[in-house]
Amino acid sequence: MRHRMIWAPPLAATAAIVGLLAAPPAGARTASQAGVHGTAPVIVRPTPWRVVYTNRTGRPSLRGIAAVNSHAIWAVGDRPSGPFAAHWNGRGWKTSPIPHPRGFNPQFISAPSDSDVWVFGVLPSGHTSAVQWDGSSWHTVTLPSDASDLGVVFSPSDIWLVSDLHACSSGSGCVTAILHWNGSHWIQSFVRTTSVAALGGSADGDLWLIGMNKIHRVGDQTHAEMVGFRWHHHAWRRVARLPRIEVADTPSLTVTSARNVWVSALRARRRSNGEQPDLGVHWNGQRWTVLTVPDNLADLGPIATDGGQGLWFGPDLHWTGRKWIEEVGRWLPSWANPFAGVGISHVPGTRTVVVAVVSAGGTLIGSNRPLRA
Repeated sequence: MRHRMIWAPPLAATAAIVGLLAAPPAGARTASQAGVHGTAPVIVRPTPWRVVYTNRTGRPSLRGIAAVNSHAIWAVGDRPSGPFAAHWNGRGWKTSPIPHPRGFNPQFISAPSDSDVWVFGVLPSGHTSAVQWDGSSWHTVTLPSDASDLGVVFSPSDIWLVSDLHACSSGSGCVTAILHWNGSHWIQSFVRTTSVAALGGSADGDLWLIGMNKIHRVGDQTHAEMVGFRWHHHAWRRVARLPRIEVADTPSLTVTSARNVWVSALRARRRSNGEQPDLGVHWNGQRWTVLTVPDNLADLGPIATDGGQGLWFGPDLHWTGRKWIEEVGRWLPSWANPFAGVGISHVPGTRTVVVAVVSAGGTLIGSNRPLRA
C-alpha cells in the first residue's frame, strides 16, 4: 500500500488530518503513466523509508525539522503542556521541553549548528518571538514588533526575517520589508513584491527570495505571478531569468549553493483533464529548468535536496536528476493514519533525508536511510 504524503503548514496540520479521514485512498501508478515533458521515466520501487523517532505522549504535534549533520538533527513540536524539542545526537533521540514566553506557539526551526538552534513562534498578541539553544540552554530572544515567523538564520549575528510591513501604490507597485540582524542592530531593506512566499540560502552572498505579485482569487484558490530575488551586497535584485509562472499556491524554496536552487510550485493553468501540475524549478548556476511532476505523484509542500542535483518532493517521490522514483509501500505504523507532513530536511554531507509527520495518534520522524553518526 502506498502512503501518500499530504503536506500541511503547522497551524493547519490538525485540520488536514481531519480532512484526510474523509479522503479516499490514493491509487497506485505505473511507470508508463507519466513523465517529465513526456520523456523522463518513472521507476516504481519499494520504499526505503523507515520510522526513526516517535512521540505519542501528551498529544504532541511536530512543527518543523532541521538537520545540521549526521549526528545533529533537531525537530520542534508543541503539545498542551508546551513546546518541546527532539534532538538526534548521533546515538539516539532525546525529547525535552523548551522554556518559552507565555503562549508561545512554535512555527519553524532553523539550525546553523548543533549549538545554535532557533525556534520561531507566534505569541497571543500576534507578534513573533524566538527561543535560541546555545549549546547548553535555551534563551528567549526579543524580535522587532513587525517581524514575521518566516526567515533563515546563518549565525547568531546573521539573521534574516520577513517583515509584516508592506506598502502598495498605483504607480510603483508593492514593496515588502526584510529585516536583517547583523549582530548589533536590525537593518531594514525592501523588496518589490506584494508577498514573500519563501526566504532561504546558504549564506548572505547566496540569499534567495521567492515572492508573489498580481495576487488574485480564482474560485477557492489564490493565484499569483511567482517572482524571484537575490541579495546583492546592499539591495535585492530581481532574478530576471526565473521562468514566468502563475502559481495557485505558496511556492517552497530550498538552497544548498549558488549552483543548486530549487523552487516547487503548483501551476495555476490547468491541463486539458482539469488538473494543475506540480512543478520543480531548478537553477544550476547557469540556467533554469522547469520539471513537471508526474500526475498525482506528489502534493505541493516542503522540498529537500538529495545531496546531489536531485530533489525529494516528500517521501513519496524522488527526482534523481535523470528519472523519477516513486516510493511505494507501508512504512508508517497503523496508529499514524491519517497523517500529514510538516517538514523535510536533507542531512548535509549525506544522501539522507528526514521528514516530520503528524497524525491523530501521535507524531514521528522518518528517514530514507538508517541514521548514523
